[in-house]
Amino acid sequence: MLSRQALRPLVFTACYALGLLAVARFVDLAVRSTYRYQIIFNEGWNAYHSSSARAGAPLYRTRPEHTAVNYPPLSFHLVGALSRLTGGDVNLTGRWVSLLSLLWVVVCSAGVARKISGDRLTGLLAGLLCGAWFVLFAPTYMGANEPQMLGHALLMTGVLLYVARRDSTLGLAGACLLCCLGGFVKQSLLAFPLAIALDLLWRSPRRFLAWAATAAVTLAAFTALTVWVDGPWIAQHWFSPRGYSLDRARSIVVTFGLLFLPALAACALWCREGIRRPSSSVIGLGFVLAFTTGSLLAGGSGVNLNVYFDTVIAMSIITALVLRDLAQRSALVAALAPVVFSATLLVPSRSSPIPPRPDLAETSRVFLDDVEYMKSKPGPAICLNLLLCHDAGKPLIFDPCTTNELMDAGRLDPNWMASALKTQIFAVVQLGEDPDFASTFPPNLVPALKASYRVDRTGPTRVFYVPRM
Repeated sequence: MLSRQALRPLVFTACYALGLLAVARFVDLAVRSTYRYQIIFNEGWNAYHSSSARAGAPLYRTRPEHTAVNYPPLSFHLVGALSRLTGGDVNLTGRWVSLLSLLWVVVCSAGVARKISGDRLTGLLAGLLCGAWFVLFAPTYMGANEPQMLGHALLMTGVLLYVARRDSTLGLAGACLLCCLGGFVKQSLLAFPLAIALDLLWRSPRRFLAWAATAAVTLAAFTALTVWVDGPWIAQHWFSPRGYSLDRARSIVVTFGLLFLPALAACALWCREGIRRPSSSVIGLGFVLAFTTGSLLAGGSGVNLNVYFDTVIAMSIITALVLRDLAQRSALVAALAPVVFSATLLVPSRSSPIPPRPDLAETSRVFLDDVEYMKSKPGPAICLNLLLCHDAGKPLIFDPCTTNELMDAGRLDPNWMASALKTQIFAVVQLGEDPDFASTFPPNLVPALKASYRVDRTGPTRVFYVPRM
């Protein structure tokens, strides 16, 4: 009969296989990021604001009018600055930042698990699970010009510093600074900063006060710097109106729950004891808070399964700790567990949304042709594909997300757009193949569009309208 030490490699065999799959998927995502087309709906939106930051245009200099910049400014300034070193393409630069941030999140997750467990293999297991779950769970977001993963990278660096230097005043200050930086990438990333705060309050009220004071001073300094650089209308932009749907929240919560039900159950059971241990309490708190805040935010307009990214990070760390404990009891069960935890993610329809390279090349060719077409039409334009308008050099006038939200909330008179269509201000309007069912273009404005504009160009996914003569 083999000893537990001899059986231990079996525990990680399935995870190594999962890691190889993750590496292959990561390579596919990296290749995809080099093609010129819009991977995710808000790539163009991020490209516009990164370009503005690079040009020195204040992001919040006026109240939200036709659009709103409802993200903090750090990612836009970082991508804008880095794009000067990468040839000037802010969208491609943003994709590289996203990919590198994913890799760093994996490293930090591995580091946190190793510090908690004192075991190198447990750390490696956490990193493998984190990387595999992200590239299988949300491949559309990975390697896209979307700043959320950068925010998680900063936050997880702070969590790693907190776990590694829990009793150090300098370490605590550094962790606080990194968490505040993450919040200035995306303001909804609250779970891990709150987890650290609650952990400190529970174990050392004096150190909690130091954390709170450091956070207050840091956030005040960052806010003052933002006002100086980007203008005073921060709150009006960051907290611009956003619709909320209970049906949408229910759908996203159920989808996430079905995808990760075994892992969620295992993590919940672990938290009964793990959240009480000084070495792992912050991760247990982070898991509970991440799942709670993700479920609450899931009904917001424009959000999707990305509200659970910090939950996935916490689960990867906890699951590695669970598997370490299982390995001490049954190597066979521990070896099968990673496959069970990832089974739903391995369904082909979930794990293979990346188009083959010939399809990517064709999609890129069509996109570039449409960019040239847009450039041939002087004057402002409306695009549902914002990257198309951005790359064609058109100003940002209509944002399918924030413009509709402003109109729905009564902050923007919808008649302005009807009047603009009637007077044919726009040189071209780009919609989907069937504008009557395009949910991102106001349905009540379709008659005004058709009355003053005619179809001039169609493609596989886009249709272009120009003014009637």
